[in-house]
Amino acid sequence: MSAITTISDGAYNANRPSSPRDAPQDEAFFRRASLERRLDALDEQARHDAFGTAAAVRVLLDELTDADLAVAGRAHHVLGLALAHSDLAIDALAAMELGCDELLQAGERQSLGRLVRDLANLRGNQFGQTAEALEGYEVALSIANEVGSTADQGSVLNGMGVLFGRLERWDESERALRRAVELLGAGDVGTELGSAVNNLGYLLGLSGRHEEASIILSDALQLVDPARDPRTAMTMRISLAFVKAELGDFAGASQLLEVGDDLLNSAGTYLLVGRLDTLGRIHLRAGDSARAIDLLSQALALADAHELVALAVDSVRHLVDASELAGDLAAALAYERDLRRREREILDADAAGALRRAELTLQVEASNRENLALEAARRDLAARVEERTADLRAEVEERRRAQESAARLSRVDWLTGLSNRRHFETLLRERLQADLPGVLGLLFVDLDHFKGVNDRYGHLAGDELLREAAVRLSLLVPPDALVARFGGDEFVVMLTMATVCEVDALAAQVVDAFATPLVVRQQAMQLTCSVGAAVHPDAAGGADNLMQRADTALLDAKHAGRSCWRRLDPAGWERATYSAHVMGELAGACDRGELSLAFQPQWRLSDGRCDAIEALLRWRHPTLGEISPSVFIPLAEDGGTIQRIGRWVLERACAAAVLIESEGHPALSDDWAICVNVSARQLQHESFSLDLRDVVAGSGWQLDRLELEVTESMQLSENDAVAASIAAVEAIGARFAIDDFGTGYASFGQLERLGASKLKLDRSLVQLLDEPAPRPSLPKAMIALGHSLGMVVTAEGVETQDQLQMLVTQGCDSVQGFAVGRPVSLALLAAELGRTEINGRSVSTR
Repeated sequence: MSAITTISDGAYNANRPSSPRDAPQDEAFFRRASLERRLDALDEQARHDAFGTAAAVRVLLDELTDADLAVAGRAHHVLGLALAHSDLAIDALAAMELGCDELLQAGERQSLGRLVRDLANLRGNQFGQTAEALEGYEVALSIANEVGSTADQGSVLNGMGVLFGRLERWDESERALRRAVELLGAGDVGTELGSAVNNLGYLLGLSGRHEEASIILSDALQLVDPARDPRTAMTMRISLAFVKAELGDFAGASQLLEVGDDLLNSAGTYLLVGRLDTLGRIHLRAGDSARAIDLLSQALALADAHELVALAVDSVRHLVDASELAGDLAAALAYERDLRRREREILDADAAGALRRAELTLQVEASNRENLALEAARRDLAARVEERTADLRAEVEERRRAQESAARLSRVDWLTGLSNRRHFETLLRERLQADLPGVLGLLFVDLDHFKGVNDRYGHLAGDELLREAAVRLSLLVPPDALVARFGGDEFVVMLTMATVCEVDALAAQVVDAFATPLVVRQQAMQLTCSVGAAVHPDAAGGADNLMQRADTALLDAKHAGRSCWRRLDPAGWERATYSAHVMGELAGACDRGELSLAFQPQWRLSDGRCDAIEALLRWRHPTLGEISPSVFIPLAEDGGTIQRIGRWVLERACAAAVLIESEGHPALSDDWAICVNVSARQLQHESFSLDLRDVVAGSGWQLDRLELEVTESMQLSENDAVAASIAAVEAIGARFAIDDFGTGYASFGQLERLGASKLKLDRSLVQLLDEPAPRPSLPKAMIALGHSLGMVVTAEGVETQDQLQMLVTQGCDSVQGFAVGRPVSLALLAAELGRTEINGRSVSTR
């Protein structure tokens, strides 16, 4: 359904003298003035109480005499509007036609023009009588120009714009609606202006200008009070919901149409059909074909029950699309036949109404034209009706050809000419069911860093690059292979009756082929690709499972550094499945109370005191058991939960530090620090330093006694966001330590620029000290390097007394490890501090 406003509400004000001095001061004048005031009130009431208005207008009509012809015409106009809002469209049509006759006889030109306008609205939008509606708008616009009413001109152009939109004459529709907004904006006609702005926004949405449409429609919604004018408010919600769905905001679109009972009960069947139809289109756009078919079927049934011809045609048209999406071609064909039947009936109705249109035109022109001119107008009208009927037939034929073309294009990607995802998935299922000999291989091919091409060269260049990539891929694969564009910058290749070796070989060839730059617009663009492979029958379970395995393998290739290919063996698939399960469970670990902290002290060798305590994150799952941080921290970074978990650790660690400090253990140095590990993903968050300051301040701990540990492999200075975050953290007083030093890639210059206060030697360096053939030179060199940069050096993973003594000899500042203290809970930390010995002396005795 079009969500365009159809019936003009409250735009009618009868011509009357501006003051009693402008008309005869007699009883007839005051009687008519009283009747006009009653009609004004009923016109306003029709917006929210259509049934009550219709009853009141009938009472008023019973009071009129033959001398009240002009008032009777206007009363039948208001009655027609009320009946239309009450879903009695046929009765409304009869009332308005009677009103036209009365106003024509009374010579009330402006009132006649307004009634002809609303009659055209009714014919065009509820009966689908487009030719008659266009004729009516032309007559109404002529009268509006004659009487010089810009508000009436704008109102007529609003209706014409709606009808042009239904006929897909987009340029004419936009011009008419923009002019209507301009004219109506100059006067005090808020409801009619809101209707025109709404119609313009909806039209822009239909033509693909969704962002502009969203802004216009959001503004339009503010122009109307739902309590005073519920129908226009519902209409605008339908329009805005359609545009939001086109922008991909399906939740926001659906929420707009979740309205209260008061608004639903006041909207009328016409808009209730529109709401159901639009909800169906939202679910269709979101890919939920089953829900879309259900809603659209409800809309169709309601439209047919109330003889809302145009709306029924819209719902059938959308049911064709929904059935195609669901893969129910038989239903799609049946709806397509029904659609053509209904369109033919509309054409037949237009042709049958030609005589009535000619008669109406003769009556409108009778007051100003001679018989000869009227006869010429009749002939001209007949020719125009014939021409318009031919145009409509041509449009129906054009739609038929477009639908046939769409059926062909439904199998092909519009950009690359390859098979599209939908067609590919259909063929994949067919070939799996065929049970061909050999294996069926699937390759998911994703272009690495393709977004950078769009950002640097623009989307047109990106499209050309995708076409070139499609050509290169097509030339590379065997003739019997199927290549498809899966979406965005991702392609898929299907091999049948192949071997596993052939699938693997092709995956490697694809990676190698894309190592050569692609040439676009005489510009060589270096763009590598990552490939995930899967084979059937190794990957049992059907098409969805096979695609899932290939996609998981692709993710594995991405994590391995890109520009490579992966195929998961059963063990790899099991690991990927386990990781996915762990990632899913991790999202609720905080809320379920499964996370905890363990605390491990660091001991200063110069005086044997504890100068730092590291808070270590632990996760005990009720069924999976203890899960190592080396497993779940990377998953938290990939799954987006690292920010929440990181904040939880900071809050608990700082709170624990305050408690430890309050107990005043003698082993602690005066300036001991609490140490917390942070990841690059946390540091990349723009508000990390502010959040850190808030957490520490809220706990009562001191920023200068908080030490954040970052790994050397993070390549800190190579990431602008991380470097900026580190600088911001240091500016507020917190300290940094380089963790796992000796395992990463940090250069001397990078370490110097970072300005960390501590260097923590990785356990792999410490283990060199007591191997069967000890190699103490490398740890000693790293200690000297740290000292040369002004950093305290701490050795991690100290597990033996021999390692401890050698580190003392080499000048290491502090140590951490099982030899001097294990990670324990907060409750056991005091005991652990008391029994640790450094150089043969118990800390508790110092």
